[in-house]
Amino acid sequence: MADLVITPADVFALPGARILRGIAGQTVAAGQSVYKKAADDKLWLADSNAAATADAKGVALNSAAADQPLTYCISGPVDLGEGVLTYEGHAYSVSDTAGGIGALSERGDNDYITILGYSKLYTTPERIILVVSVISTGVLMTTA
Repeated sequence: MADLVITPADVFALPGARILRGIAGQTVAAGQSVYKKAADDKLWLADSNAAATADAKGVALNSAAADQPLTYCISGPVDLGEGVLTYEGHAYSVSDTAGGIGALSERGDNDYITILGYSKLYTTPERIILVVSVISTGVLMTTA
């Protein structure tokens, strides 16, 4: 399974979402996973290739160029757009693609595991949404 295909214009927080604001360190699109770089305190695209970059803080809610304001969800319901998530009860994590979100079950050897949340049926609008609930484990996955 590939990363989720998200249209930035379709991403929005739903009631109950906890939202923070920061400054983008690079171009970020709504719906991408972000981490905060200690060196500059800015938000960068998360990936599972290293412990530092896998330490996601949430999911971007707006698109921003470098050094521009960025709003992101740290917990709660986020609509990623109709049809992006198709089943309830699946866990999603930072992928090995910068900013990518993919199924936790697709992580493999040498991926640092950060769970971003899980899919759940939402009633208005009626569709499957992502409930952001970040767990940054710092654990390097191995299958051997």
